[in-house]
Amino acid sequence: MTMALELPRDTFAIAPLDDQSELSELLTRRWGDTLIMFGRTWKIGEFSALVAKSPEGTALGLATYAVQRAMMLVLTVDNFSDVPGIGKALLARCAEIGRENNVKIMRVVTTNDNTAALRYFQMQGFRIAAFYPGAIAIYRAVNPSLPEKGQDGIPIRDALELEIDL
Repeated sequence: MTMALELPRDTFAIAPLDDQSELSELLTRRWGDTLIMFGRTWKIGEFSALVAKSPEGTALGLATYAVQRAMMLVLTVDNFSDVPGIGKALLARCAEIGRENNVKIMRVVTTNDNTAALRYFQMQGFRIAAFYPGAIAIYRAVNPSLPEKGQDGIPIRDALELEIDL
């Protein structure tokens, strides 16, 4: 299954985000100052970003990604608003960029406690591609502020990668 391109943009627009200070501020809202995904620490400048903005210029959502050969790693997808469809539109734009760059597979990563993300990505057509038991303990060595428990009080221990063909 490939990801369908549906971009409901009547209440927002998606554009590349090149302003590093704005990117840092938006990432800090959810991820802190250390972004650890796909087994490594990412610094601003090592990945690209898309921002969804309202007609007034308010940032409604953010997606970050890195293209590595024939694979796109989507590092983060966040909706900072109550506007529906922001995350889906950001993910769809990532897929479009991937196809423009001859990417064949798009991957996302989440933790074992994030049942909402696991459900959401699978409903979008993603499948589980890799499971990393105990990965979060390694991430905590780099970023000790990572919480021990997540959604519904579930201990955060493992990372899961999901992928979809583009």
